[in-house]
Amino acid sequence: AATVSRETIEAITVDDLRVLHASLLNPEEMTCSAAGNFKTEELVTKLNHFFEKFSLNNQKQSELPSSRKELSPGIWLADKDVPQSVVYVGHLGTDRYNSDKFALILMNQILGGSGFDSWLTQKIRVESGLAYGAGSAFSFGEKQAPGQFWASTDTKAESTGRVVHLILEQFERMVAGVDVTQKDLDRVREATIQRLIFMYDNSFGLVSAMQRFVS
Repeated sequence: AATVSRETIEAITVDDLRVLHASLLNPEEMTCSAAGNFKTEELVTKLNHFFEKFSLNNQKQSELPSSRKELSPGIWLADKDVPQSVVYVGHLGTDRYNSDKFALILMNQILGGSGFDSWLTQKIRVESGLAYGAGSAFSFGEKQAPGQFWASTDTKAESTGRVVHLILEQFERMVAGVDVTQKDLDRVREATIQRLIFMYDNSFGLVSAMQRFVS
């Protein structure tokens, strides 16, 4: 995966942006979603008139290069004389077409994505008192560019090694699977279902979902 740095940002020129804009902004590859009080025929006419203003560049978007599927384990340390450490532990995730996507979402909620009830917060903050907060996240990308999985926290510099050990310990617990209870599963499943209410509580939410997942 590409890493953003000061050097990579400062190397971007105006011409780079123009070339990227011309290669990506193509009406033939755009989708448009709309929701509200309108007449479909009138809206389609207006949209067609609007997109006619764009000049076709007659080129398809280039395929994204595939991310590396296997990464060698490693430790990256920014050694500074500061009182606190920022810790990230993780690896590449998967794409949004993975048949286990929703199981992975629930897994992450139990591990570190559900606040005080998550394993990471309970072990690192509540039981050990080594951080104010700890959590994990699982993102889902496209097939050529899978998302990421990571756990993170902030802690005192002298506690860094202990915190990394605790994070890896919770990973091992999850891989073993023996500590996941029915109560854990029911809790995160119900919370996930409840969040869906706010994602699809209006017509625009529904049509946006159709655009993302159907088109």
